[in-house]
Amino acid sequence: MKKWLLFFGVLSYLVFFVLRLPATYLLEKFSPLPRQIEAYGVEGSIFQGRAALVQWRGWRFESVTWDFQPLALATGNAEFTVSFRGQEGEGHTQAGMTLSQELYLKDTHARIRVGALEPLWRPMVLSLEGWILADLEHVFWKAENLDLLGKVTLENAIWDSKPPLPFGNFLVLLDTVKEKATPIQQSDKKNLTEKAPKIQEPLGLAIRGQIADVNGPVQVKGQLLVSLKSNTWRIATSFWPRPKTTEQIRDLVSLLGAPDREGHYSWSSRGQLPSGF
Repeated sequence: MKKWLLFFGVLSYLVFFVLRLPATYLLEKFSPLPRQIEAYGVEGSIFQGRAALVQWRGWRFESVTWDFQPLALATGNAEFTVSFRGQEGEGHTQAGMTLSQELYLKDTHARIRVGALEPLWRPMVLSLEGWILADLEHVFWKAENLDLLGKVTLENAIWDSKPPLPFGNFLVLLDTVKEKATPIQQSDKKNLTEKAPKIQEPLGLAIRGQIADVNGPVQVKGQLLVSLKSNTWRIATSFWPRPKTTEQIRDLVSLLGAPDREGHYSWSSRGQLPSGF
């Protein structure tokens, strides 16, 4: 019994010692971060600290802080509260790893300027301003497996034209699907899939987004699919101006072609994600 107490005492001390090591020392000696992640201006320890800047595949996160959550060890998880704040936006999440080495994010909330996500919009030939609000219930990933559930809101979207055209808010419900995309089945999400075009192609594992406007000048229904196997994206939308929509927006919509018998326009596109995703 005494040997076990001594063992756990020594183990506890070693864990405490490692957690209290300066974060800069760990980064220099052991390089625990993946190659794509670079951290600058690091202060504190692995237990609790901050970085002036963290870069990941070209994305910049300023004033990043982390705080170890010891209570999560009771469930077998190593978990940190992580937050960032800067000119391009702010956010926070619970990030960790399970005993089976599955990485996860929980209760993720972020507000990011659309301009900061320009590499994503450029392939779709979209010129937008506004804010992205991300509310992700969970993200679990290990090797090639991914499980994601949440929503993203495009807030105060403005088409960057002369003069600028406001388009209001848009909602995208996110989840993951395998092989073929099917409509979201929950009754409270029925309005998002009604009249929405659907992409029915074999995909392997993919992130699916059900798209709808939120009482904007143009009613929109659609679907976005991001294939994790081929690193490609596809989008299909159906939209029609509401009765009180301005003539400027109607003229812009009409550039996409002739409407169908119900007055609905359609737009679809596909492409390759930027390198590094």
